[in-house]
Amino acid sequence: MFIWLPVGELGLKGRAFAERLYAEKRVLVTPGDLYGPGCEGFVRLSLAADDGRLREGLGRLAEFVSELKPAAAQLAPGVEVAAEEPAAVA
Repeated sequence: MFIWLPVGELGLKGRAFAERLYAEKRVLVTPGDLYGPGCEGFVRLSLAADDGRLREGLGRLAEFVSELKPAAAQLAPGVEVAAEEPAAVA
C-alpha cells in the first residue's frame, strides 16, 4: 500500500523533496522524518489511488526526479542516480 522512496542521493532530505514536489508538480508524498530521524532521507508514497490518478502522479514524480538529476550530480560527484524510467503501474 506504501512505498518508501530514498531521495537523499538527489541532494534533498525527505521534507524538502516533498515540499518541492508538491509546489512544482502538485504531487503529495509524506516526508520520512515524520516517522523518525532515521527516515529523513526518504519519502513515503501511497498507492491507494485509482489507476489513472496514480499513473498521473507517478509521471509527474518521474519528471521531477529527472529535473533534479543534473543538480544532484553536481552536489554529489561519484553518486550515480539511475537513469531508468519508473516501472509501469499495472
